[in-house]
Amino acid sequence: MYLRLLILHKHHRTSFCTQTGIVRSSTPASGKNVKMTEQEILQIIQIDQLNMSKYFSDTGNNFDVELRKSGIKSELESGAVFILVKKNEQIVGYVEYLEKENKKLTIKSAQIHPIRYNPLTLRRFITGIYSRFKGSFEDYDIISAAHRTNRKSISLHKKLGFSEYESGKHQITYRCKGSEIINKLETYIKITTTLRSRAFSTQ
Repeated sequence: MYLRLLILHKHHRTSFCTQTGIVRSSTPASGKNVKMTEQEILQIIQIDQLNMSKYFSDTGNNFDVELRKSGIKSELESGAVFILVKKNEQIVGYVEYLEKENKKLTIKSAQIHPIRYNPLTLRRFITGIYSRFKGSFEDYDIISAAHRTNRKSISLHKKLGFSEYESGKHQITYRCKGSEIINKLETYIKITTTLRSRAFSTQ
């Protein structure tokens, strides 16, 4: 069973099969905006709620479903891009980012469904992100953030080469060059490919 990568922004949808490498693009002939479906929005919110409610609680806040829903729609209108990783039409992970002026890119969110998380999903998720970033964002400054109590996110930022940029009461903001992140993702893909090949050869 393969995972399908869907790149979605205000005017365009691109479907990418991470197993075959086939890319399919679709833009409506009418020229009207392609909107994220209501089902996709709800699935993203479900993942956010499962992963982030604890960290909202740590800051004395509750995860607000309606606020996140309106936020997604507003961010799409502002030019945000969502990379959706799907399996059987269910979103198993996503990355949301926004390009800004002067070659800056903000990663607004990156989540994998906690129940559907496994090494294969992670590998294909990273492969999809790598295929989107490589050749486009090497010379960009990548900005991302993590909640202070989210140790996994903080650890991941450090492993990807991010350095602390700003420190707030509840969040730490990180910065890294796009080329460094892309190189880290490429190294991960090469290592896991080698390990998978060895595993298959011993069967």
